[in-house]
Amino acid sequence: MGSTNYGSVNTAMTMASQTPIRTFQDILDIMAANPELRASMRQHVLDEEARRLPAAYQRLAESQTEMQEAINRLTAEMAELREIVARLSAEVAELREIVTRLVETVSHIVARQDRMERRAAVTAGHLARIAGSQYEQAIAAIAPRIAREELNFIAPAVTHRAWQTGAFVADAVNSPSITTRQAADLNRADLVISGRTPDNQPIHALAEVSITIHEGDIQRAHRRAQILRAALDDQAPVIPVAFGDHLDTEVDAAARVMGVQVLIVPAEDDEV
Repeated sequence: MGSTNYGSVNTAMTMASQTPIRTFQDILDIMAANPELRASMRQHVLDEEARRLPAAYQRLAESQTEMQEAINRLTAEMAELREIVARLSAEVAELREIVTRLVETVSHIVARQDRMERRAAVTAGHLARIAGSQYEQAIAAIAPRIAREELNFIAPAVTHRAWQTGAFVADAVNSPSITTRQAADLNRADLVISGRTPDNQPIHALAEVSITIHEGDIQRAHRRAQILRAALDDQAPVIPVAFGDHLDTEVDAAARVMGVQVLIVPAEDDEV
């Protein structure tokens, strides 16, 4: 308990003695009219902890005010953040639309490029077939001469062209010695050249023609020559031949293994 200011209390009681005190309310009225007496009585009645309550309450009130101000600031910042997020969401949505349009545009460009590439490939294929067809016809025109000079044929003649089946192969494909599948394969041969050997025996050359000789050309010439030999009941030799402008070393090796005669005849564009 703290010390009491008895001088102030005496002074206050002296002043109060001039007022008659009959009830407790009279005491309260005197204290209400005398702040010094009220303060002195508070010091006398209340302990130290109770006297600190008003100051603590004041600090609590101030803290609550500061907290409310902080909450208000946070609320304002949250509102601002919501606005920022809303603007960002709108920008992201707009960006998505832009990306979507860009993807669609790129897809259209890619699709158009694919169509152009396919058309170019088809055109290139047509041109290659035209060039190949022209090359085949050019080889067919000089095939008898080449067979005479390179294969030692006597009186050679073209008896079959891929675009014009001759009677010789037409009879061969009807041979009972080969299957229907083999007959269809033989009928697709590019050229057949027939002649005689120096000792006057029949001989034939089955030729595949390609500007660039591939291994497939070698295999077809070898296979179809065997089919033609079987269709003739092995009564005449059949030489597998591959005509072309050029070939790779590996293809040349495969031709030697399969016994295919490779005859290089430059295309017209290669001539000077």
